[in-house]
Amino acid sequence: MLLIYYLYKNKIKFRLIIYLIIIFIFVSFSFHSKREAIFLILPIALLELHNGTFRYTIKNILSMITFTLVILYLIIIMSILRGYGGYNVSSISEVKHHVAEYITSEKFLKYFMNNLEISSTTYNTNNAINIIIEQPKKIIYGESIIKFLFFLSQDLFFHISLEAWLIYIQIQFHLILER
Repeated sequence: MLLIYYLYKNKIKFRLIIYLIIIFIFVSFSFHSKREAIFLILPIALLELHNGTFRYTIKNILSMITFTLVILYLIIIMSILRGYGGYNVSSISEVKHHVAEYITSEKFLKYFMNNLEISSTTYNTNNAINIIIEQPKKIIYGESIIKFLFFLSQDLFFHISLEAWLIYIQIQFHLILER
C-alpha cells in the first residue's frame, strides 16, 4: 500500500504499469481470495480518481480501458486457479493456456458472474426492495447509520432508546416540513 501511495504521490510516469505488476504479483500468490484483490485495486482507483483532475484524453481513456481489461483477465486467471472450469492447474503459467477455452465454454458467463458476485448482489438488492414495498413499516430511516452514536451513551446519559430518539426526530422533521 505504501508503494502504491508513493507512486501516486510522486506522479511516477509509468505507475499504471507498475500497479499492474503489483496486482499480478499479488494475484499469483493470493488467487484464492478475490476480495483481497479488490482491496488492492480499490485504493489505486480511489487515489487516481479522488481529486477530480482526471481528464478524458484518448491516452487516459485507453489506459483505463487497458487497466480494466487486464483486471478482468486477472479475475479469469484467479477463477481458473480456484478450480472453475475443472482444469486442475496449480500455477499461473499453466493457466494461460486455458483462458481462451474457459472464455468460450458454456458455463463461462455463469462462473464469471459468480466471481463478480452478481447473483448474490442482485438477489439481496431485489429482496431488500421487495421487503420495503411489501412492509413499509420496516424502513428504519438511518437507524443503523447512527446507532454507533448511541451505543455507549444511551444508558449513561439519555436513558432513552435509539428508537425513541428516531421517532422524536421524525416528528420534529415532519413539524418543520408542515410549516
